[in-house]
Amino acid sequence: SHIDASKIMADINGLQNELTRFHASLPTDILLSDQSISRYMAMEERPGYVFLHCHLAGSHIDLYRYFLPGQKEKIPVEILRKLPPEFIARSQKQAVAHSMSFGRFCDAIQNEVDQMRDTGRLELAGDCSTIQIGTSCVRVLLIALQHQLYRDITRETTAPLWRMGDVDEAHIRFLIKAVQRMTEPWRDILTIAQQAVRSFP
Repeated sequence: SHIDASKIMADINGLQNELTRFHASLPTDILLSDQSISRYMAMEERPGYVFLHCHLAGSHIDLYRYFLPGQKEKIPVEILRKLPPEFIARSQKQAVAHSMSFGRFCDAIQNEVDQMRDTGRLELAGDCSTIQIGTSCVRVLLIALQHQLYRDITRETTAPLWRMGDVDEAHIRFLIKAVQRMTEPWRDILTIAQQAVRSFP
């Protein structure tokens, strides 16, 4: 079948524009920053705040990760050959930049939870959907390590650049651990829930 490279690029850019417009419509106090994280993690609105930023990152990662090398799910070679190399490179950078932003978000919200007063109940930083987003994020970051796609990451990205310091291999490995640290308690809870469901008559 005929492959229209310009339509593929227009569709990707159109979806990105929708995400950008949505992000721009958010109230300033909800935008990603250390201050908003600290404030919302102590409020009843915490689950909604975390859900919003997790899924904004997840939507961007899913939009661009198919352009990355070495994945089971990827765009067919015959399509990639028709796309400009600069478009593919920019898409790869987008996937990596948004994964890095998600990793920093995981680190920040887990640090807030770790500092909370012990109330006798289990405090969790994310929600049950963060495991799937975290898995996609870690896969992207591992590919970024393998192919050094984290270099010059701040060029042409729509990812929030908060907490952006030196980006090197050590930083990427730190972000991978941050995602794992935040999602690990959920893995245990979901395993218990799965076992409980299996025990139902």
